Amino acid sequence: MSVNSVVGPEVCDDLALQLGGKVGCQGIGGAYTAGLGENFLPQNTAPQDIQAAVDVFNECNTKCPNAKIDAGGYRSER
Repeated sequence: MSVNSVVGPEVCDDLALQLGGKVGCQGIGGAYTAGLGENFLPQNTAPQDIQAAVDVFNECNTKCPNAKIDAGGYRSER
């Protein structure tokens, strides 16, 4: 499991409990910095973080093509 230290572990643990342990959790990008600059980019985050997410989703799909993938996150409104 590689997720942030605040919400991610609890969500992953609860999912694993409800789904019988057949759960993998993966964080995307580096540590959250609460930087304002990324929120003002055209896609509300850094392009390298978007590519990191695409890479993780593609890898999951390649390694486990029958897996159900659920993605979560948040978006700041400006």
